Amino acid sequence: MKPLVLALVSVVIHAFTNVLIQRKLIAVSPLINVLAMHASALAVGMVLFVIWRVRGGTVGIIPHDWYGFVAILGIATVTAGLFFFSSYTKGGTLLMVTTVTVLLPVCVALIDLVIAGNWPTLRHIIAWILAATAVFLVMDI
Repeated sequence: MKPLVLALVSVVIHAFTNVLIQRKLIAVSPLINVLAMHASALAVGMVLFVIWRVRGGTVGIIPHDWYGFVAILGIATVTAGLFFFSSYTKGGTLLMVTTVTVLLPVCVALIDLVIAGNWPTLRHIIAWILAATAVFLVMDI
């Protein structure tokens, strides 16, 4: 499949999970939600890993000097999940929480600028303004 199709499928799946979170999990502790999501992802991942290996697939092992890096990514993912679920339990609406995620490319570009010195293009800056406008329009001010 083409990258755009894969990304669109991901968006639809994330949209579905956001609706379920808003409707069913809003009263559940953010920590329990994060633990349950990661535990289920681990279980599914293990099943897929076994299927992959049975079919003869090869698996690259993480180099030993990357363990710290992977641990930092894990901590960041859990922390982001806690903030995400907390946004719902603290009164965030489905529209507000999901619209704020359009700022992800803005954050990525700014972090890339700071870390790698990659400057944004005019297209990036215009997209940032549109993303900020979308977030502003759904905020309860």
